[in-house]
Amino acid sequence: MSEKPLYSDDAERAVLGALLTDPAQINGLDLDPRDFYLQKNATIYAAMLECAKDGEPADIVILSNALDNAGKLDRGYLLELSAADVNSQSAQSYAEIVKDLAKRRKAAEIAGKLATAAYNPKADLEAAITDATGILSQVKKDPKENNQRKTGWTLSEILTTNFPEPNWIVPNLVQEGLVMLAGRPKIGKSWMLLQMAGAVASGGRFLGEKVEQGEVLYLALEDNPRRIQSRAAAMKLPECPITFEFYWRPLQEDGLNDLYLECERERYRLIIIDTLARVIPGINLNDENPVALIVNSLQSMALNHGLTILPAHHTRKSNGIWADPIDDIMGSTAISRAIDAVLAIYRQQGKAGMLLKGRGRDTEEFDLAVNFDGLTKCWQSLGDVEEVLMSETKQEILSYLEGAGKSSLASIAQGLGKDKSNVNKNLQDLTNDGKVRKEYIEGKVFYEKV
Repeated sequence: MSEKPLYSDDAERAVLGALLTDPAQINGLDLDPRDFYLQKNATIYAAMLECAKDGEPADIVILSNALDNAGKLDRGYLLELSAADVNSQSAQSYAEIVKDLAKRRKAAEIAGKLATAAYNPKADLEAAITDATGILSQVKKDPKENNQRKTGWTLSEILTTNFPEPNWIVPNLVQEGLVMLAGRPKIGKSWMLLQMAGAVASGGRFLGEKVEQGEVLYLALEDNPRRIQSRAAAMKLPECPITFEFYWRPLQEDGLNDLYLECERERYRLIIIDTLARVIPGINLNDENPVALIVNSLQSMALNHGLTILPAHHTRKSNGIWADPIDDIMGSTAISRAIDAVLAIYRQQGKAGMLLKGRGRDTEEFDLAVNFDGLTKCWQSLGDVEEVLMSETKQEILSYLEGAGKSSLASIAQGLGKDKSNVNKNLQDLTNDGKVRKEYIEGKVFYEKV
């Protein structure tokens, strides 16, 4: 059987070149951006469709402006397409070739998945058949019905529509889309990424949350096989479907297309990039244009394929308890604008533990107290940081009362060096829990450990 890729670069370029010459042809094409094999071609065609919806001809000037505003402009490639010697009336015939090859790729994907499940005695064959049936039904649907995204809404429609809940890779922590894990160098990001990859690939737990099983692609660009072997053994990771790549072509060259093709060929649930800087070598992260093009493409790729792309990145120095993960991301603001969520690890000043802060579009803000267990080599969640801090304060109060005996609120707060209102709140909880007894002496309130 031929291993030749099921796509035609000539046909894809010809469709786009013909549409640049005669934009009106787009209205008669049975074609969707996802029918294109190469991401850069899909991006340009999607922009052409948006122009057509807005009633504007997608000539090179208007299209350049639209792509530039979205941070997705590759001016050199667009000029190359517009200069190609293509019959302006040939868009339809080339579009049929692109469409046919897209269906063949999908058929090959389904066949491959079913064959893998059939020859694997541990695989859930019924689930594989159900999955394949669902994909086939999508392929058979009218693309205009299946892929057209509603862009105009009335307030009444918004208020009465039952929108689906966000898809979670790790419930309540890591959502679908472009999610970043950030932190200072050597804080343990790579350990956390490997732990998350193992949890997703094995269907285990991550920071206490049960994770749905799925395949993982891990671009370990700062590591080597020996180091991954050592860490996986130390963490006792089970054998599970994680594919490690230790080299990847730069995203600003052909790496984006390579990643897109991987998303098309395999049904990954999570793609980890360790690190963002390593996969875009030579690019100044403060330079808006190339950075915006790359991160916006990653975000679109993740959402279009229903998965999470999770690059690791660095944060600036900041005070952990008051830190803002969005503001602390190093580099251009184009990065923070494109990401759907960010998780950031911070050290707690004067404490052994760490903070994991989460901020995102669909993610409720969370501040978790976390700790890296040197024995298991895994990160552990200690719970909400406020609850953990309150628990620590309560323990400090009990220890103080054990040594000092009956004490007033002011004495306890002064002895611990803590705010009176915070100490008072914790004393009331301890009193209600029966761990501290309140006593009035000459009109003053004193507290004593029970």
